[in-house]
Amino acid sequence: MQYFTITKYGDSNFNLKYDDSQLLDIISGYIQKKIAAGEDYFTYFTLCKAVLKKADSENMLLDKEAYTFYASPNLSPKEYTRISRLLWKLILEGKIFVDFSNNAYIAHYENDTVLGIIQ
Repeated sequence: MQYFTITKYGDSNFNLKYDDSQLLDIISGYIQKKIAAGEDYFTYFTLCKAVLKKADSENMLLDKEAYTFYASPNLSPKEYTRISRLLWKLILEGKIFVDFSNNAYIAHYENDTVLGIIQ
């Protein structure tokens, strides 16, 4: 059982310990789970939250302090850009595409980007 002795409020931005290859594997695994669930789209921010959650569970967040609860953990701007770059790699490989339709039922966050899965 983990005990938290410190709570940090406000945004806490973390870099990841994953290299690009590992991060691409995580993104591809996320897409495969979407396909297995019968879904043909996902959103950028939902993917980023899933990456953050996985990294936290695998102790792959750089500079995360032990016994500390973070009220608002986020990825660093550098990591959001890195995920974007890897998504463009998948776009150029013809595995996903940017869905420019304005469907309020899909996007979970304001100004979120919807990505379609090519199967």
